[in-house]
Amino acid sequence: MPKARQKLQGIQHNQSFDDDSIQGMFFEAVTLEQCSLVRTEFNHCSGSYLSFKDCTIWDPSFRFCGDWDHISLINTTVEKVEEPLDVSVFSRIEGSTLRDVIISGKQQQDHAPLVLINSTISGRLANFAIAENQSQNQLLGCDLRDCAVYNVRFLGIPVDRCQLPNSVHSLVLNNWSDLADEVFSKAMFTFKSSASTKAEKTAASIVMDEIQLDAGTFHSAHGIQRLGAEKLI
Repeated sequence: MPKARQKLQGIQHNQSFDDDSIQGMFFEAVTLEQCSLVRTEFNHCSGSYLSFKDCTIWDPSFRFCGDWDHISLINTTVEKVEEPLDVSVFSRIEGSTLRDVIISGKQQQDHAPLVLINSTISGRLANFAIAENQSQNQLLGCDLRDCAVYNVRFLGIPVDRCQLPNSVHSLVLNNWSDLADEVFSKAMFTFKSSASTKAEKTAASIVMDEIQLDAGTFHSAHGIQRLGAEKLI
């Protein structure tokens, strides 16, 4: 691997970067396939559209690195990552195992673009939201039972699509659709009422937005039916 500032593109297959120090590299539209990255140091690196397929990543370090985005982990094992991982840099995690990691967002971050499919994650999830949409499943077939969860919102995700921590299961409402319709109706009344204060109207608007994001009133009003729609988080 070159040490000077360079750009790496294309497919890198069956390579070992164990104990390497990668200096000043920009990874652009790169697929690392069946590669080993054990104790790999990334110094002054950055990347966009970087995909790890069938890789092993263990105890990597990141020093003075720039921006990363659209990172995919496919059938990949990740362990012993000391630094928290920014949820916004990931686009897809599928068929992968992440052990003892911290995945977090900003305190007021919008919905994470991350698609999380058939993977096992242990560690900590914090400060982001995963929202279902009409075109794809954002969260499906994942084992998150060994994750500590703090300030994470699962919006419109049917509970039978994944194994959630017990602390999250205790917050699940099986009759969420009925409750959403009732709360939405009351929020709409408050929003339209001339007797409501500005603060009350603002609060009502926020409540309506959250319910629509959580696929209750919005999806039922548009005649959209999805598997598990009767049990939404």
